[in-house]
Amino acid sequence: MTGFEIKVVALVFMLIDHINTFFGYELGLPRWFHWLGRFVAPVFLYLLMEGFKYTSNKRNYLTRLFTVSIIMHIINITRNIITKAYINPFTGEFDFMSLVAGNNIFWTLFLFMSLFIMLDRLINIKGIDGKKWIIPIILILPLILFAEGGVYLLPIALACYFFNNDAKQVSIVIFIWSMVLLFKTLYNYTQGGSRDISLYQQLTYSSEFLMMTSIPFICVYNGKRGGSGKRWEKYLFYIFYPLHLIILNAITLGLNLG
Repeated sequence: MTGFEIKVVALVFMLIDHINTFFGYELGLPRWFHWLGRFVAPVFLYLLMEGFKYTSNKRNYLTRLFTVSIIMHIINITRNIITKAYINPFTGEFDFMSLVAGNNIFWTLFLFMSLFIMLDRLINIKGIDGKKWIIPIILILPLILFAEGGVYLLPIALACYFFNNDAKQVSIVIFIWSMVLLFKTLYNYTQGGSRDISLYQQLTYSSEFLMMTSIPFICVYNGKRGGSGKRWEKYLFYIFYPLHLIILNAITLGLNLG
């Protein structure tokens, strides 16, 4: 499959996952629906590294990611102000993290793209000019860890960079990391001391271990960008992501106000 074909599949399953997140209970969707979209973020991260390797202008690529991430921040903040989600339900006080909370994979991808650029300069620029990137790398790591999915995607991002996106090696890292996350989920369940939920419920709640489902897509990627080269194909993801979340948020607000 080409990169464009994989992106289209990922967009479809991302939409399904978000519909489930917003309306899964009302629609009576089963809990396992949450599993369907677990491959999306690792796949986009893998393709991000492909873009890093082959783009002719990394600055423009980074600017596009940053611009859409800011748009998503504005959308999330607007929604949280309208719904007053920025008020802590326990203390009744202003909560900044709740104010900016929401889906924003572009912010995560922007941070990882920035990390790739910094690592590249640290490794490939000799002397003091290269070493000066150590501090920016250290400073960006906390931002990554607090970004959407960042703490789970960081090991995969490092594998993508240091293995130069080799499909086999990256897939091995994803599988091992997924097994670690699965063990963590099972351990928390057995040691939690509460049996108010079933193991199935636990696995559908802590489902990050299913990032391993991204491995088939990485393995069938043929290294080609794909598509017909039309402009809309280049900006499909940048437009579709904020647009579908605006629609889902608008429907939610409309139902709540109604």
